Amino acid sequence: TDSGVPLANISGCSGGPIVGVKTMDDGELRYWLYGIQSSWDPNRQTITATNVRVLEQAFKKRRQSKET
Repeated sequence: TDSGVPLANISGCSGGPIVGVKTMDDGELRYWLYGIQSSWDPNRQTITATNVRVLEQAFKKRRQSKET
């Protein structure tokens, strides 16, 4: 990890948000939802996530199909 602290286990985190955080020039803290965590590879210490835009498109498509 960037903090140098190894992650031993993140079981139970599936479905958790992946957010970006930035302090703006005026000091305001902004955050964005980028994705939803879906799996964890402990050997490589990597996750798999679904981009939130992909989910948004799927929800819109489903809603549109129910409206017709």
